[in-house]
Amino acid sequence: MVVIAIGPHPDDPEEGAGGTLARIAEAGERVIVVYMTSGGKGIPAKNEEEAIKIREKEARAACQILGAEPRFIGLHDGSCFPSESVVKELQDLFEQEEPKCVLTCWPLDTHGDHRATGYMVLEAYCRAFGSNFNASMRDPLDLDDPANAAIMKFPGLFFWATEQWHQSVQFQPTVFVNIDATIDMKMELVEAHASQNRGDSLVKWVEKIAMQLGDQSGGRVRYAEGFISPRPSFLG
Repeated sequence: MVVIAIGPHPDDPEEGAGGTLARIAEAGERVIVVYMTSGGKGIPAKNEEEAIKIREKEARAACQILGAEPRFIGLHDGSCFPSESVVKELQDLFEQEEPKCVLTCWPLDTHGDHRATGYMVLEAYCRAFGSNFNASMRDPLDLDDPANAAIMKFPGLFFWATEQWHQSVQFQPTVFVNIDATIDMKMELVEAHASQNRGDSLVKWVEKIAMQLGDQSGGRVRYAEGFISPRPSFLG
């Protein structure tokens, strides 16, 4: 079983879905984390080449903690525009790995890299699997095969928010994942991106969002991650 998470920059998959990915990895599933850019503009006082080396090292460290495989697409930070070649690269990845689940950032976002990433993932998904989103998955942790073999099997597609209520626009989760058991690992994954966690600001922000999503779930859990699914399930 393979799950693929695709983010615009190092730290985006960890912020948006780190707790969910930790639960998936702990279940023994294979996780691939794809970074569209290497965050070359993300460290003040560092040139792009220096920043890329630092941020790719941090991304690899986070993936090592998670037990995931990092992949770097190599687009330029700040100019991650939709590209036919990248869409084809993602399509080839999907067709080669046959993931059970794909997670990525919500495309309605104030940051162009996030808009482009969400669009390219969606385009590659539709080319590889069709545009009806007929997934049997109800949530990212629903990794078992359907009891009814006749049910259509397509990868689940789930979008996370980036800096919810600040950066992602019109994001209303349709799926909540309980990350009470993996919040500590989520924080560890975020902390691995030390260049982005100046003064623990990123960790504090991510924990605050997880608690607010826990409240949105109806208070059933303390910490949660929220996702939008285009079509949560196919019931046949």
